[in-house]
Amino acid sequence: ELRTEKANFDKLTDDKNSLRDRKEEIEINRSKWKAQSEIAIERKSSIQARIESLKLEIEKTSSLPGDLENSKEVIDRKMKVTEKELVEARDTLASVEGALRKLQTRNKELIAELGSERENQVRLTTKKESLAGNIAELDVRIKNEYNLNFEKFYDEFSNDQMKNFSQMEIETRLERQIRFRDNLGSVNLRAEQDAKEIKDELETTLSERNDVLEAIEKLNAAVRSINKDGRQKLIEAFNEVNKTFQTLFTRLFQGGKAELALVDSTDPLEAGLEIMCQPPGKKVTTISLLSGGEQTLTALALIFAVFLSNPSPICLMDEVDAPLDDANIEKYCDLLDFMTRETNTRFIVITHNIITITRMDRLFGVTMGEPGVSQLVGVDLTRAEELIN
Repeated sequence: ELRTEKANFDKLTDDKNSLRDRKEEIEINRSKWKAQSEIAIERKSSIQARIESLKLEIEKTSSLPGDLENSKEVIDRKMKVTEKELVEARDTLASVEGALRKLQTRNKELIAELGSERENQVRLTTKKESLAGNIAELDVRIKNEYNLNFEKFYDEFSNDQMKNFSQMEIETRLERQIRFRDNLGSVNLRAEQDAKEIKDELETTLSERNDVLEAIEKLNAAVRSINKDGRQKLIEAFNEVNKTFQTLFTRLFQGGKAELALVDSTDPLEAGLEIMCQPPGKKVTTISLLSGGEQTLTALALIFAVFLSNPSPICLMDEVDAPLDDANIEKYCDLLDFMTRETNTRFIVITHNIITITRMDRLFGVTMGEPGVSQLVGVDLTRAEELIN
């Protein structure tokens, strides 16, 4: 019985394992079918959307046969018109070809006439050269016999009315020309040389004038180039100084805001500078409406902003702390310490304030140990502090 029960137990165990495997297989198949179901649902939605799109497309294209029929009728009418125009164009072409043949015939006739005209031109050129020789001969004769210019003589006697002049009228005109010649007086033998000298002087003056104009143009171009570069560099420097000025102003006043503005002109080279500032608890205003101490701190912020943008080896501060109270003098000295750390500038401070004196690294003073004898005294405070410590 024990063996039988054990065999039954083993069978049940095998059945249990088989059922567990079957269950796992069913779970796997169930997950697969679930995933396929989700894919099928998505595909169904896509197919449904595609069906809706096709329905809309069918509705849109349902009117195409009618439109095509209308288009066919329009095209047929255009073809009839085009055929009619083609017939007219062929008739026009035939007419143009007939006119072209006539023009070709006329062209041949004109070529023949051109050959004849060229022969006439050769004859006229020969005749013109002969007349030119006669005119030159007459010019020499008029100058020798009457000392007159041929052009004036020609103007006097070559008009159409000359053929109607009598012998007396011609002699009268000739005598008038002779008197005109006599009234001219003696001939200036240096006239040609003077004219040449004046011409040379004029050419030299014009050449110098052109050189001056060219130099002016080059100077104007250089000025324009310098102004262009100057505007660009000024704007870059202005933006850098303005940014540093805003930072230093906020540091000195422990708040507030300030900025620099170019005013009175759109050209940076001609514009003025306006300092707009707003100390903590006050409205935005110009520097001229601030108190003396606030003006001093604002000016210090601007000066040190320029030094940070373009440092200088030495900076002399002469009684800058005079309008400041003790609290603002501390801010002033803190700013000096900041500047000495950030730059290589040596600050020489002239002051009578004890707070400023104690914050300096080295002191120089003038004392009079004896009446009428001045002596320069120097003290290195940094070294003195090291010795005390």
